[in-house]
Amino acid sequence: MEGAPKFKVTKETPYGPHLERVTNDVAEFGPKTPEQVSALQQALMKAARVGAFVGALAVGADLVKKSDTETAPPLQPVTTTSQVPETQYQPALETVMYPEMETAHSTEAVPQDAFAAEVEQIAADIDDVDLAGTLEYANKPVRGNEALSRMEYAKQAVTFRSEPDTRRGRPAIPPPLQAELRKLMPGWLAQESRFKGDVVSSSAAAGIAQIKPKTWAEYRGTEEVSLRMDEQIKVFGELVSDNYHYILHFAGKEAIDTLRSRFTSEESFLEELMAPLMVNAYNAGGPLIGKMLKRFVDEVSVENMKTGRELFLQIADFAAAGDDDLLDGYNTEQREYVSRIHAFQSKLDNKKA
Repeated sequence: MEGAPKFKVTKETPYGPHLERVTNDVAEFGPKTPEQVSALQQALMKAARVGAFVGALAVGADLVKKSDTETAPPLQPVTTTSQVPETQYQPALETVMYPEMETAHSTEAVPQDAFAAEVEQIAADIDDVDLAGTLEYANKPVRGNEALSRMEYAKQAVTFRSEPDTRRGRPAIPPPLQAELRKLMPGWLAQESRFKGDVVSSSAAAGIAQIKPKTWAEYRGTEEVSLRMDEQIKVFGELVSDNYHYILHFAGKEAIDTLRSRFTSEESFLEELMAPLMVNAYNAGGPLIGKMLKRFVDEVSVENMKTGRELFLQIADFAAAGDDDLLDGYNTEQREYVSRIHAFQSKLDNKKA
């Protein structure tokens, strides 16, 4: 098609077969439809995230990035004060060079363009009917707390472990991490259940937080999952808090410290890497996320690691491309889970504005 964008893959990448499939659909690398443009762009972005050097030439046009019976008790004040010594969370700061860039970044994070672009693209795909239905349930009042909508209640009621559980050897969740997770609660529940409290999935996950019977039994001693919103949110907070422990445990201190060194502050490390990892763990499991972090650090050199939320995407793409027994457990749905939650959060925030 005359005037269409043209692309040329300049080097082999781990996504080579996918790129070849996409480009074979496009005569002389010229996309014919918006869907082909989008597919090729996504493939190029994925390849770039895992450290491959991919060249793309655009000629003639720019790419377009393109349930009501729930009852809850009155809320109690939420505390986020951690008793864990601050020194536990201090990063080992290093000056890190990025040889593939024209300049080195030791005090500034790499721009979050890829993560933001992915979230924006997913948000654009959320249709108005789906969003309207989600908002209808998100704005329903919570019985026992009629002054609050389900969306508001979720943010205010969720609690994470604020003090170490010395009996089980579980760490507290640092306050900046708690705050970031709390901020994402509306998008999180929108992704899980569209705020519908009586939803039961094909895998038997039930309720507004979509908790499976086996998980419910672990935390409440019975496989009969309660659909009450207050009970769902309590178990949700306990599960997310335990995933923090599992991630740290299975990744190991050395891997965590290596990843931490890619950030200029402990707060940015917690908000931009640990938060998306913990969100991802709700879908993929804390042990798997921890193990894939260790594998990533073992196989990717520090100088080739990104920073900010770009590092999370790089880790996720690394795991999604894996074909061994460990990484086979990390699939496309899990790869996109975090971005979908951010996309829903963006949509909900825009509706409130």
